[in-house]
Amino acid sequence: MEDNKTLPTDITLNTDGSANFQLAYESEILGTVTGPFVFKCQLSPLEFLSVGREHRNLLGTNVKDVSETEYAIGLYLSQLKTRIIKAPPFWTSAPNYPGNINDFNLISFIFEKALSAEILYKEQLKKKREEALQTAQNAMKLIKARTAPDPKE
Repeated sequence: MEDNKTLPTDITLNTDGSANFQLAYESEILGTVTGPFVFKCQLSPLEFLSVGREHRNLLGTNVKDVSETEYAIGLYLSQLKTRIIKAPPFWTSAPNYPGNINDFNLISFIFEKALSAEILYKEQLKKKREEALQTAQNAMKLIKARTAPDPKE
């Protein structure tokens, strides 16, 4: 896509606030796993709340009794369910829940890529804001220089 900006990473940011990632992963359990993912780079407030509800739903009523691993897998799956726009068939056709695959390391890896997309997106936004501020400051200096009285007069 010509409207994509490729950063020094394996994640490509799109102008619509999404990011592309081409998975090529050697799983100890599933073998070689490949395919394209498209992630949302930022969640809306309602999506963020929905992820929290989904996470609590996955963990059940006694959240305080779950192990760290259970908590993490619930977090990863609930986040990815909302963050993933498009995914390869191994992810979308998993039984009972998207990403319900028998490789916690792969789930964790994909989660890290989704969060990396958000970080890259926010860095790009910050850079654009800084560039816009610098442009505005330069324009103000130019305007002031043109409207300042000539000291020779």
